[in-house]
Amino acid sequence: FPPPKESIRLKENDSGFRLPSELQASIFQRPPSAWFRRATRHLQVAWKNDFSDKKPLRKLLKSLYAALEQEPDHGPALLLLGWVFACMGQKAAAMACLERLRQQKNHSEMIFLIKFLQNRPLL
Repeated sequence: FPPPKESIRLKENDSGFRLPSELQASIFQRPPSAWFRRATRHLQVAWKNDFSDKKPLRKLLKSLYAALEQEPDHGPALLLLGWVFACMGQKAAAMACLERLRQQKNHSEMIFLIKFLQNRPLL
Protein backbone atom coordinates (compact mmCIF):
# COMPACT_ATOMS: atom_id res chain seq x y z
CA PHE A 1 0.00 0.00 0.00
CA PRO A 2 1.20 3.58 -0.59
CA PRO A 3 2.81 5.56 2.23
CA PRO A 4 0.66 8.20 3.90
CA LYS A 5 0.80 11.72 2.48
CA GLU A 6 1.00 13.40 5.86
CA SER A 7 2.86 12.63 9.06
CA ILE A 8 0.93 10.23 11.31
CA ARG A 9 1.81 8.05 14.27
CA LEU A 10 1.73 4.38 13.40
CA LYS A 11 2.15 2.87 16.85
CA GLU A 12 3.35 3.92 20.26
CA ASN A 13 6.22 1.43 20.13
CA ASP A 14 8.39 0.07 17.34
CA SER A 15 6.96 -3.03 15.68
CA GLY A 16 10.38 -4.26 14.58
CA PHE A 17 9.22 -4.50 10.95
CA ARG A 18 12.02 -3.61 8.54
CA LEU A 19 11.70 -2.52 4.95
CA PRO A 20 13.94 -4.12 2.30
CA SER A 21 16.33 -1.17 2.58
CA GLU A 22 16.71 -1.87 6.33
CA LEU A 23 14.82 1.30 7.25
CA GLN A 24 12.19 0.76 9.90
CA ALA A 25 8.50 1.23 9.22
CA SER A 26 8.61 4.34 11.41
CA ILE A 27 9.97 6.30 8.42
CA PHE A 28 6.36 6.67 7.31
CA GLN A 29 5.63 8.80 10.36
CA ARG A 30 7.15 11.75 8.46
CA PRO A 31 6.57 12.93 4.88
CA PRO A 32 9.58 13.13 2.51
CA SER A 33 9.79 16.91 2.92
CA ALA A 34 10.22 16.51 6.70
CA TRP A 35 13.00 13.96 6.15
CA PHE A 36 14.68 16.41 3.77
CA ARG A 37 14.47 19.24 6.34
CA ARG A 38 15.96 16.88 8.92
CA ALA A 39 18.81 16.06 6.51
CA THR A 40 19.60 19.75 6.00
CA ARG A 41 19.70 20.28 9.77
CA HIS A 42 22.21 17.43 10.11
CA LEU A 43 24.27 18.94 7.29
CA GLN A 44 24.39 22.25 9.18
CA VAL A 45 25.49 20.45 12.36
CA ALA A 46 28.20 18.57 10.45
CA TRP A 47 29.40 21.79 8.83
CA LYS A 48 29.53 23.55 12.22
CA ASN A 49 31.84 20.77 13.46
CA ASP A 50 34.02 20.97 10.31
CA PHE A 51 32.72 17.52 9.31
CA SER A 52 34.89 15.93 12.01
CA ASP A 53 31.99 14.12 13.74
CA LYS A 54 30.58 11.28 11.62
CA LYS A 55 27.27 10.97 13.52
CA PRO A 56 25.55 13.91 11.81
CA LEU A 57 26.75 12.66 8.43
CA ARG A 58 25.26 9.22 9.08
CA LYS A 59 22.00 10.85 10.18
CA LEU A 60 22.11 13.05 7.07
CA LEU A 61 22.40 10.02 4.79
CA LYS A 62 19.72 8.10 6.70
CA SER A 63 17.34 11.05 6.38
CA LEU A 64 17.97 11.39 2.65
CA TYR A 65 17.47 7.65 2.13
CA ALA A 66 14.22 7.80 4.12
CA ALA A 67 12.93 10.65 1.94
CA LEU A 68 13.87 8.74 -1.20
CA GLU A 69 12.37 5.51 0.13
CA GLN A 70 9.01 7.22 0.31
CA GLU A 71 9.32 9.34 -2.82
CA PRO A 72 12.05 8.03 -5.16
CA ASP A 73 11.88 11.13 -7.37
CA HIS A 74 12.16 13.68 -4.55
CA GLY A 75 14.24 16.30 -6.37
CA PRO A 76 15.77 18.20 -3.44
CA ALA A 77 16.83 14.96 -1.73
CA LEU A 78 18.39 13.63 -4.94
CA LEU A 79 20.25 16.89 -5.48
CA LEU A 80 21.59 17.02 -1.91
CA LEU A 81 22.56 13.35 -2.04
CA GLY A 82 24.41 14.05 -5.29
CA TRP A 83 26.34 16.87 -3.61
CA VAL A 84 27.19 14.67 -0.62
CA PHE A 85 28.49 11.92 -2.90
CA ALA A 86 30.46 14.45 -4.96
CA CYS A 87 32.09 15.90 -1.84
CA MET A 88 32.95 12.38 -0.66
CA GLY A 89 34.74 11.77 -3.95
CA GLN A 90 32.19 9.22 -5.18
CA LYS A 91 31.65 10.67 -8.64
CA ALA A 92 29.84 7.62 -10.04
CA ALA A 93 27.22 7.77 -7.27
CA ALA A 94 26.85 11.54 -7.75
CA MET A 95 26.35 11.04 -11.49
CA ALA A 96 23.68 8.40 -10.77
CA CYS A 97 21.79 10.97 -8.68
CA LEU A 98 22.14 13.51 -11.49
CA GLU A 99 20.84 11.00 -14.02
CA ARG A 100 17.76 10.30 -11.89
CA LEU A 101 17.19 14.04 -11.53
CA ARG A 102 17.53 14.59 -15.26
CA GLN A 103 14.95 11.91 -16.00
CA GLN A 104 12.26 13.61 -13.97
CA LYS A 105 12.83 17.34 -14.60
CA ASN A 106 15.53 19.94 -14.90
CA HIS A 107 16.59 21.64 -11.70
CA SER A 108 18.39 24.94 -12.09
CA GLU A 109 20.83 23.87 -9.35
CA MET A 110 21.90 20.78 -11.33
CA ILE A 111 24.32 22.81 -13.44
CA PHE A 112 26.39 23.70 -10.36
CA LEU A 113 26.80 20.04 -9.40
CA ILE A 114 27.70 19.13 -12.99
CA LYS A 115 30.36 21.85 -13.12
CA PHE A 116 31.68 20.75 -9.72
CA LEU A 117 32.01 17.17 -10.94
CA GLN A 118 33.81 18.39 -14.05
CA ASN A 119 36.26 20.43 -11.88
CA ARG A 120 35.13 23.68 -13.46
CA PRO A 121 34.69 27.00 -11.65
CA LEU A 122 31.17 27.32 -10.28
CA LEU A 123 30.76 31.00 -11.10
